[in-house]
Amino acid sequence: MLRLKLIQLSIPGSRIMRANYRIKLTVRPVTSLAKSASAAPARSLCGALDRFTMGRTMRCLVHRGGEVLLLLVGLAGTSCATREVPLTAFSGGPCAPFQSLDVEGAQVVIFPAGSGWVEGYRYGDVQEYWSPASDDIRKAEAVVRSCVAAHLPHRAAEVQLYARQYTGFYMGGRKILFVQLFRDPVGFPNWRCKPVVVDDGGDSYCHLEVDVDRGECQRFWANGSA
Repeated sequence: MLRLKLIQLSIPGSRIMRANYRIKLTVRPVTSLAKSASAAPARSLCGALDRFTMGRTMRCLVHRGGEVLLLLVGLAGTSCATREVPLTAFSGGPCAPFQSLDVEGAQVVIFPAGSGWVEGYRYGDVQEYWSPASDDIRKAEAVVRSCVAAHLPHRAAEVQLYARQYTGFYMGGRKILFVQLFRDPVGFPNWRCKPVVVDDGGDSYCHLEVDVDRGECQRFWANGSA
C-alpha cells in the first residue's frame, strides 16, 4: 500500500494555516521505489496529480519506503484556497451600482466616462468618453424606441421590457451614446455596474448608437442565434 502524505505549508500573509494530513490510497504493493519497474504506480500517481494541479499548487515526490509526498506550495486552485470570482455582469460582486433611471417603465443604467462598453469598433478607435446626464438619456429614449421599431417591428410593443445600458463616447468630434438593450436583467445581477457582453441570444440583445446633437439613430444591430 502506498501512503500519501500531504504537507501543507504556512505562507506568510496567506489565509491558510499550517496543517499535516495523512491519506491512504490503495494502488498495489510496492516493494522498492528505487529505479525499478515497481516504482511505476507511484510515479504514475505523481504524474496524474501534477497534471491535475497544473504543477502550480502541489509538488509530488516519490520517497523511499512507499511514501508519496505531496507538497502544497500555492493557494489558487486548491479546495482550501479562497478563490476570487471575476466581477462581470453575471458573476462575482455585488458591486456598487451606477446611476439608474426608470424611463416610462424601462430600466436604465448610465455608465460614467471610462467605465462602460462600446462595441463595433476596432481597438483604439474610441479614444474619449463622456458621462451622460439624465436629460441626455430621456431625450435619447425616444430615438431608441423608434429605432428598435424600425429595425425590429415585431419587438416594438415590447421595447420597454428591455433594460438599457448607456455609455457616452466621442467619434469624429460628435457626442455619441452607445446603447445596449437586453431582456431579462434578472439573469445579470451586476448589470447596473458591469457591461452585459453576450455573443448570441438573437434579438433579445440589441445594440445601437444615438447621435446626441442630431437626435438620430445609427449603427443598429441585434445578436445572432447560437
